[in-house]
Amino acid sequence: MKLTTRQKKYLYWLVSIVSIVTITISVYYSLGGFEEIKVVKSGNNIYNVAGKEYKGRIKNDSVNIVFNEIRSLVVDGKINGEMCVVNYHDEGLNNNEIHQFIGILLGDEISEIPSGLTVREIKAATTFKVGLGMHPLVMSNTKKIEATIQDYATQNGFELEDYTLEILFQDNSVMVEMFAK
Repeated sequence: MKLTTRQKKYLYWLVSIVSIVTITISVYYSLGGFEEIKVVKSGNNIYNVAGKEYKGRIKNDSVNIVFNEIRSLVVDGKINGEMCVVNYHDEGLNNNEIHQFIGILLGDEISEIPSGLTVREIKAATTFKVGLGMHPLVMSNTKKIEATIQDYATQNGFELEDYTLEILFQDNSVMVEMFAK
């Protein structure tokens, strides 16, 4: 059976679309897009975070300046630790506003802390964590992860504090942690 020009055109488009879908799914899979989001319960966690507080509009240069300033302290080796962000869920904020404490999760060996940084202690008897090792292009957003943790904690009879700790590792993996009251 000989194909007409019209049939060849449809066949060409069908093969093209199937190829594009297959390639897209393969790339998504190789970047870790199908990795399971698993909540882990942990106990007796105490964190010391040195950083700066930011409260204001999401799309503001000030938040980027603070983030880059703190990040440079880690990258340059001036403070040993992992970059982190504490997201506060204040009810009084508008949709385009955030309240964050951007800082460095201090390790066991405490370095000299530069002036202008505040040290906060975050502790809880019970916490819930999600580790995200996939590539940032396919990583779930924090709101979705927080909802997953909230559901898990509620199912297990826990009420959570109104803030979230995100630890940003240098290999682009992220750990999102919420604290029980």
